[in-house]
Amino acid sequence: MEEGRGGRGGERMKEEEEEEEGEKGRKEEKEEEEEEEEEEEKRGQEEGGGGGRRGEIGKMRVEEGGRGGGEE
Repeated sequence: MEEGRGGRGGERMKEEEEEEEGEKGRKEEKEEEEEEEEEEEKRGQEEGGGGGRRGEIGKMRVEEGGRGGGEE
């Protein structure tokens, strides 16, 4: 009986490790996206002055709406 319990515990550990790896991957993806956005913002400022910021504000509003829908 005790061996069976240990086996189940091992399965849970594997699941938790997989979840942690998934979260790390998501964080890395977010960081990469943020870096890309920063580069785009710099390009926008160089090319169009303040025009890049206006576009960024619009993006933020869209992302907030998308995130809110996903969480609910």
